[in-house]
Amino acid sequence: MSFDPLLASVGLAVGTLVGLSGMGGAALMAPILIFLGFRPLSVVGTDLAYSVVTKLVGSAHHLRYGVVDFPTVRLLAYGSLPGAAIGLLILTRIGPKAIDSFITRALGYTLVLVAATMLVRVLSPKTRVVPLPRWGLSALGFVVGLLVSITSVGSGSLIVAVLAMTTTLSSRAIVGTDLVHAFLLVTIATLGHWQAGSIDFVLSANLLIGAVPGVLMGSRLSTSLSESVLRPTLAVVLLATGLRMI
Repeated sequence: MSFDPLLASVGLAVGTLVGLSGMGGAALMAPILIFLGFRPLSVVGTDLAYSVVTKLVGSAHHLRYGVVDFPTVRLLAYGSLPGAAIGLLILTRIGPKAIDSFITRALGYTLVLVAATMLVRVLSPKTRVVPLPRWGLSALGFVVGLLVSITSVGSGSLIVAVLAMTTTLSSRAIVGTDLVHAFLLVTIATLGHWQAGSIDFVLSANLLIGAVPGVLMGSRLSTSLSESVLRPTLAVVLLATGLRMI
């Protein structure tokens, strides 16, 4: 494997922001890689492969401390796994000349959605909870599964925000539940992209070299940085990025 300092630096920067904000790394990583000139289809597959490792580490940590709500994981997976399969099927039906443009636009719209969700979460009162029915969790899972297999974005950014606004789970339980569900989802999506040959494992490895220490460093720094400043700033950046890609 050839080491690329630039890619490792990108992984470090994104990992640090993930550790600071708790949001999904794909929303930050995917547009950066596309702007660096990597093919969108390869970016999605590589981003998913990279996420399998990070989600596995995070899931193991939260499982160890028993802060995972398995009924919620199950309801989300009822929708997300079929959604991921349909997303992969859609990609196989798009011609090679159009697929990268399709993914770029889909990613742009997804980033706008993620940014809007983040802003709603920031502006909504923390004590206000709007319950979501059981079928609603599966419907949410389906939408997220579809988006993840097409864009690699949404497994953390959207689900954490929605669970925070619709359930009484603790913050730790929301994160743990999201990570375990996301691990299942991105593993299935990654297998589909691997079969399609759209994963660059060297790229993924270079990103992980920087991302792992970045997440650890960001997690340590998170106690000294206000989320009330970081989250709106990231939301605005994602919104601008998404609009540029549409």
